[in-house]
Amino acid sequence: MQRCRHRSRSRSRDYSSGNFQKSKKYLRTLFLLSLKAKMHFLDLPVEMLMYIASFLPTSSIGSLAQTCQHLLDVTNIDAIWQQLCYRDYLVDSNDGWNLSFKEIYQKVLQRCGFLGWKRLALMPYGGLVYVAWGKGEIRVFRYRPGESTEDALQYRLIYSIQWNSESADLEVFCQQCEERAEPALLQGCQSMTGPKYPVIWCATEDCHKKHLPFMRNQGSSQKEFKQGFEDHPDAFDRTFYEGYNCPMLPFPRWGEGDQARSPVQLGLYAGNYGSHGVEILHLSFSEVNPTHLVGLKITGDSNVPAGYPSLTVFLDKPVVLTLADQESVFDILADDEAREPEAYVELLAPRQGAEGPDLRQPFAVPMDCFDRGAQYPSTCMGRYLGIGRIAATYYRRPAQCRCHFIKFSDTKFAVLWLDLRSFSVFHKAKGLQADFKS
Repeated sequence: MQRCRHRSRSRSRDYSSGNFQKSKKYLRTLFLLSLKAKMHFLDLPVEMLMYIASFLPTSSIGSLAQTCQHLLDVTNIDAIWQQLCYRDYLVDSNDGWNLSFKEIYQKVLQRCGFLGWKRLALMPYGGLVYVAWGKGEIRVFRYRPGESTEDALQYRLIYSIQWNSESADLEVFCQQCEERAEPALLQGCQSMTGPKYPVIWCATEDCHKKHLPFMRNQGSSQKEFKQGFEDHPDAFDRTFYEGYNCPMLPFPRWGEGDQARSPVQLGLYAGNYGSHGVEILHLSFSEVNPTHLVGLKITGDSNVPAGYPSLTVFLDKPVVLTLADQESVFDILADDEAREPEAYVELLAPRQGAEGPDLRQPFAVPMDCFDRGAQYPSTCMGRYLGIGRIAATYYRRPAQCRCHFIKFSDTKFAVLWLDLRSFSVFHKAKGLQADFKS
């Protein structure tokens, strides 16, 4: 690429973050004035060049820096890289790292860009982790459900990632056994059907077994579950060490308008799964059918592992039942089979003076349902048909189970597993260190 001879003018000025944070209106006005004056690109003020560079991908910034000394100096201004750190990774501080924002971006974030909420590709129990940017370190927290669906999730620090200035490299420490984790932790696993996903592991033998009271056998995958994650089938093809493994996968994403279409809040929920106890579910819209809600298991069990949908809710099939209709599971199933498609269309029509359909109705647990001991609300705000997933041990003979999705509030719903004659309540997950954003 041909280099220009433009003289550098950016070294003697102060372009710290505070001076760079000028309004977009001011910078746009400056840019329009420069166009009107037919200025050369290199004659633009340094602030304007910085503003333009902050929108470029880092590969393009590297190409821009090779054109001339002036643009090399501009692209080395750390305020640009502070903007890029926040734009790409939501990192706005380098406190405690002893690195510039450019070094933070290139040496740390491009290798450890898996910040935020992740789910663990461990079979069958899975797991929930939060990777947090902190003062001088990246901290990896592991979450587990509480004793009941209303309890806050419990968490523990399991890994710490720090910068070693002597070796000019990242170091990882296992906070469970206080042993230094293997340096290969950031190589990741290359999926045959998807992108690379990060893996952290501690090679200390039986590391996870020393912490069963908190982790409950959740440190390695069991060989009986060879089929792996349904939405990431190659996640299980990795040969892990016998220590504690932390292979991290992203969550399904949802759009800006999805929350407005959902009858309940999207995100993480804690629900009761009978003898398996409380498990974590992620609720989002289906990528295939925009009228279906999907509850993906984040923590699983020996029947239906993590990484598989636990239920699918048909929002285009609402139902309204009387108390008499809910006396038995047999009656509910008979009504579902006899219901005509026009009934769903009629219920979905908004009532006069209302923004949407009114699905409020009485609620009762059927007499032949096993879970009748607890006290439940006498009314619900909506009910929809759905299907759940059931299976024998080791996920053998998986099958569908007819169910009803019942909304009690924006943050609380229940599932009536009709074929199992079972009832589960789900509460929005509490005790999260940061807002969950998929």
